[in-house]
Amino acid sequence: MRKIILLGLAFTCSTVAASTSEATSDKPLSAQFGNVASGYNKTIHYPSYSKPLSANDTGLLNPNTHHTTHLPVVYHSRWQWLIYGYKEAAIQLNKHHFSYPDQVELNIDANTKVESIDVELINQETREVIAQITNQGSEATIPTEAHWPDEILVKARIQFDIGEDAITTSMAFGLPVAQINRIELPTAKGADLYIPVNIEALQAGLYRVQANLFTQNGDPVALLTSSKRLSEGNSSLLELKVHKSVLLGTKGPYQLQNVQIERMTDTPFEKQRRGRSTQETFPIADFDLNELTDDAYTPTQEELDRLKFLNSLSK
Repeated sequence: MRKIILLGLAFTCSTVAASTSEATSDKPLSAQFGNVASGYNKTIHYPSYSKPLSANDTGLLNPNTHHTTHLPVVYHSRWQWLIYGYKEAAIQLNKHHFSYPDQVELNIDANTKVESIDVELINQETREVIAQITNQGSEATIPTEAHWPDEILVKARIQFDIGEDAITTSMAFGLPVAQINRIELPTAKGADLYIPVNIEALQAGLYRVQANLFTQNGDPVALLTSSKRLSEGNSSLLELKVHKSVLLGTKGPYQLQNVQIERMTDTPFEKQRRGRSTQETFPIADFDLNELTDDAYTPTQEELDRLKFLNSLSK
């Protein structure tokens, strides 16, 4: 039983500790596990397919964010530092993972004026330049092409007002293996609101859909997750479920955003492939919250065993 619990411990710690700010490295390990256990105890009272979201859950609210790293630039000698002061720049992309036919939107964020940029997209494996653009100013837009590789290096040669330098970042690309077309009318079943998602799978396989539920005013409500094996070609329905417990204290109408679809791998050597969504936001037809029952979610035995194990580590 101890081995079984350990398998899920890494996931438990990574998801719960992220929202438990007290679990810092300067505290004893037992205290850190106590904080994780406390956070996990709160999450297991919601079903895994419908977890509450708050404005603090930045990683979950922005699942495809490109993380920028600012680097020092224009320092070819120590005299330039003395003359101009500390200068840094970073390549900002509109997202990290792109699907055809997305557009790559690039901006150079710097604390000195950017006069022009020369951008190259490079195949990380072959070092071949697959796209190139030169622009005045700090911005550029590059349309994706179907033949691009999975892993791409983005290199920007930048002409600043005080000199020039080059910085790099990386991005991911893939042809979409499925498309989310629309959502159907929701239905109430017990304590859950079922939201059918219409999907066209271009490859057969097991698919996982994740989406963020928001109020119409933009307040985050819940992270919804569902999986289903889909056949190739025909449109299929995959149902996302919203448990009533995450809707309490909120007010509709609601909408889905950040809808992500992935084809899960059958072997550890196979890469996960993503699909794309035809819309950034899907409004949900209004419904009566009273149609949902007040049945509370009961944690599974596995979740209770995991909590017990975390509590034992905190003592």
